[in-house]
Amino acid sequence: MSLMKFINESSRKNASMDESVRRTLGSLTESSISFSELPIKSSTSDWTLLSDPERISKVFYFDDFESLRYFVDELLLYQEKIHHHASVKIESREVTVETYTHDLERVTSQDKNLSDFCDEIFEDIAFIRRSREK
Repeated sequence: MSLMKFINESSRKNASMDESVRRTLGSLTESSISFSELPIKSSTSDWTLLSDPERISKVFYFDDFESLRYFVDELLLYQEKIHHHASVKIESREVTVETYTHDLERVTSQDKNLSDFCDEIFEDIAFIRRSREK
């Protein structure tokens, strides 16, 4: 089941989900992960600017495998779509994403867009977790 189908079904059951949330989440790409594998839990982290070469990095922490898998699946699909690839390191329940534009050896708008997308996926995981807990 796609994320959009999940949102539509949830909105029928939960009338409090407003139209702007459905529109925003509806623009996300579909995942190959089934409903039973949707993310459940997440926590927070911040981007760090590194040097030599200039790049940005963030560690995302997950409480379960399903959330981690959903995050990585969506990130890989997005990277293929925009033709800009980050270094993605998976270690236990942590995913480290590090990105910079290799030709320029610095952070560009492509990296900022990719980092924003990572944050959006992570926020979606938290949203789904909260809506399931209600």
